[in-house]
Amino acid sequence: MQTVSAYNLTTLENSFIKEIIETRAFSFRKDKKPDELVEMIDKFVKRCVGSPLAAKALGSVLRTKIRVEECHDILNISSICNEETKILPILKLSYDDLPSHMKHCFAFCAMFPKDYDIDVDKLIQLWMANGFIPEEKANLLEIHGNHIFNELASRSFFQDMKQAPFDEYGSKHGSVRALQIFQESGSFLLKPKYLHHLRYLDLSNSDIKELPEEISIMYNLQTLNLSHC
Repeated sequence: MQTVSAYNLTTLENSFIKEIIETRAFSFRKDKKPDELVEMIDKFVKRCVGSPLAAKALGSVLRTKIRVEECHDILNISSICNEETKILPILKLSYDDLPSHMKHCFAFCAMFPKDYDIDVDKLIQLWMANGFIPEEKANLLEIHGNHIFNELASRSFFQDMKQAPFDEYGSKHGSVRALQIFQESGSFLLKPKYLHHLRYLDLSNSDIKELPEEISIMYNLQTLNLSHC
């Protein structure tokens, strides 16, 4: 037996950091980015000091900012990523930037021990039971809960996320009425025969190329979101 040389991880090049920030912050904006904001991006890149986690968190915060002045406020923060410790003050900023109900939802997760595998469906049900999810006329509580979880995940508040195999959406989820899924595959992997009661299906931002003919047996489907596919 023998040892091998340690591989020292290096920071990412600025071009990759810039790509992460722009993808997170501006990929879904339909309006043209102001020239002043474009010039600011390079400054944000330097403040991330090569940390992809800082870039992800920063991009998620910028995504919610509409006015250039708001972006200036973030840029003026004394530290986004500490070069020596790699501790990320941007995560604190990302948390502070959340609306109050999302802060409650995230704080609730402190009840789980470190490295605990959280079942997202059960977590959302617990949020609902505790009244953390405000009611919206346009959305079911489950759908709003999914949006909250996805927003927290996009800000890097959860680690090592795993996607459940699509086969699990069989008898197990036969009575589900609302479902939001991201598919990286170009084909539709759900089994419509198991989803008779589904009323809301959100497949937005997926790589789906076409829907199967058997989707027509989902008689109760009222909303099908295919935006940005």
